[in-house]
This record gives sequence, structure tokens and C-alpha cells, in this order.
Amino acid sequence: MGQGEEVKTRPEPQVEIQERGQIFFFYRPKVEREEAKTADDVQRLYVVMRVESGEKAVEEKQDPHSGKEASKKKGESGTSFAEGGRGTQE
Repeated sequence: MGQGEEVKTRPEPQVEIQERGQIFFFYRPKVEREEAKTADDVQRLYVVMRVESGEKAVEEKQDPHSGKEASKKKGESGTSFAEGGRGTQE
């Protein structure tokens, strides 16, 4: 064994992928805080797991008009994205 050679002491583990998908993390800062800089600043934490069906191989990117950064920008019609949708309820 020369210098810089890798020595394996354990065999490679057998890995089988059960599911593929995406994991999203959402948090809500504590009251009277705009952002959470540490874990102590977080009021609630949500973890959302979205499993891919395997039928769609094309990766979808996040809508550029979503999220905190987009809420600060104005839309093409002059309204703020932070105002929310104007959907109908059935």
C-alpha cells in the first residue's frame, strides 16, 4: 500500500432507491420577526415530501413569481404578487 491509496475496510453497501421526489421546507418566523436567523426564531416548521410518479422525466422549475423575492416585485399589471389570487369558490 503506497501513499495516497484508498483502503476499503468495509464492503460497499447495497443501496436500493425506493422513491424519488422532492422535499420542501417551509417555516414561519416567530411573532414580530420578519426572518428567522437561528432555530430559536422559528415558530413552525413544515416538511412537504412530493413523490415523483416516474411517468414524467422532465424537471419542472419553481415559478419565478412565487416566494418572498417575488412578493417584493410588482406584477405586469402594477399589482403586487403578495396580494394573492382572486379565485372563485365553488
